[in-house]
Amino acid sequence: MFMTMRKMLLLLIAGLFSLQIATAANPAPAAKFKPFPADTVQKFIKKYGKDSLVHLLDERIAKAQRYVSLQHINMRDNFVAMETKLYSKHFGLGLDTLDFTSTYTSGLIYKLYGNFYGDEQAHVKNLEQMKSQKLDLMQLFYQNMTSVYGRTGFTTLCKHVDTPAEALDTLYKYRVVLTGGDKIQHYWVFAEYNKNCHDKHPKIDEYQKSFYSELYKTYNFRQILVKGDTLTKTNSEIINLYYPARVLAYGLYSNEVSLENQGDNLMYLLHLQNNSDGGWPIYNEAYRQGNINASVYGLWALCEFREKVKALK
Repeated sequence: MFMTMRKMLLLLIAGLFSLQIATAANPAPAAKFKPFPADTVQKFIKKYGKDSLVHLLDERIAKAQRYVSLQHINMRDNFVAMETKLYSKHFGLGLDTLDFTSTYTSGLIYKLYGNFYGDEQAHVKNLEQMKSQKLDLMQLFYQNMTSVYGRTGFTTLCKHVDTPAEALDTLYKYRVVLTGGDKIQHYWVFAEYNKNCHDKHPKIDEYQKSFYSELYKTYNFRQILVKGDTLTKTNSEIINLYYPARVLAYGLYSNEVSLENQGDNLMYLLHLQNNSDGGWPIYNEAYRQGNINASVYGLWALCEFREKVKALK
C-alpha cells in the first residue's frame, strides 16, 4: 500500500516539478517555471491521504539528515551550529551529538523549543551579580545591542530581567540597518521573545508578523524559481537559496507559516532538494551539490512541515 502511494506521490511531484534545466555542455533556453498552487498540499492529501505524504517526508528528512551529518565539518557559523543542535534535539535527529569543531560556541547561550544551548544558570548568575552591583542594565543593553551576542543574551534571558518596552522597540527599528543573513538571524529575537516573554511587550505579535512579512517578500523560493535568474555578482544574494530556506524555517518555528497560508513552500523545498546527496544547493543551477547552511535550514523546515502534516485532522 505504502509503495503504491509513494509511487503515485513521486509521479505527482515529478509532474509538478517538470522544469527544464540546461546542461553546462549544451545550454538551452530555460523553461518558465510555473508556480505551485497555494493549495497543492491540501489537494494531494485529499486525494491520497496524509500518511503517504508523511512517508515521503520521512524519507527526505532521513536523506537530509545524512547529508548534514557528513558535511557538518564544513560549518563555519556558530549560530547555525547552535540552532542545528537545538532543533535536532527537539526532533530527535541525533545531530546534537556532533562536534562542530570549526565553529566557536563555547560560552555562548541560545534557545529553541524551550531548550537551552549553553549554561543557562551561569548566565543567570552573571545577570544577578550585575543587578547586585546596581549596574544600569538598560545602559548595558544599549551599549551591546549592535552585537549579535548582546541581542542574543537579551532575548534568551528575557524572563530574568525587567526591561522597558523601549528595548524591544529599539531592536525592531535596528532591523533596517541589517542585511542578508544578519537581518534574517535578527528575526529570531522576535520569534523567541514572543515565545518566552509575550506579556512583556504589547506589540510583540505585530513586530513578529510585520518583520516576517518583510523578510518573506525579499527571500522566498517562488520568486527565485519563477525569475530563473542567471547568477551574477549583483544578484548573488537575492537568489541564494540559503536565505529563503532560513526565513522559511524561522517562519515555521514562529508559526507565521502554516499549510494553509504558505503550504506551497513544502513543494518548493522538495523540488529543490538534491536526489544525489540529500542536501540543498546554494544556487538553483545545473550540476548542483549541497550546501551545509542551506541544508541545515531545508532540513529544519521539512521537520516542521512534517509535524504540521501529522497534526492535520
